[in-house]
Amino acid sequence: MVLYQNHNEKRLKYPDLFISASPAIDSPLYWDTDVVKLKELLTALDADQAISNVSREKAPFATIVECFEQFFHVKLGKATEVKRTITDRKFSTTAYLEALTTKLGESKNPPQK
Repeated sequence: MVLYQNHNEKRLKYPDLFISASPAIDSPLYWDTDVVKLKELLTALDADQAISNVSREKAPFATIVECFEQFFHVKLGKATEVKRTITDRKFSTTAYLEALTTKLGESKNPPQK
């Protein structure tokens, strides 16, 4: 009897153990602009604690990043790096959020012709 099987042998013998418990999100949506903008948005949502888990506790940032990657079909990288790229900015930490605020204001008061 073999007491030890390497990882690949276990994967072949017990494939159910290696299937993700949660199915991938089948989303029709795609993120079509710079991924840094999404990183900024997610970092701001996390700072505001706007997203919770099923227990209504603050969702882990890694979970937030993973879900948005699946939902928008985009790769953002490791959650720690996602947050670091935004929080380590020297200038314009909220550049995208400010641009969104401006666009929202413009849509509220469209220019007169």
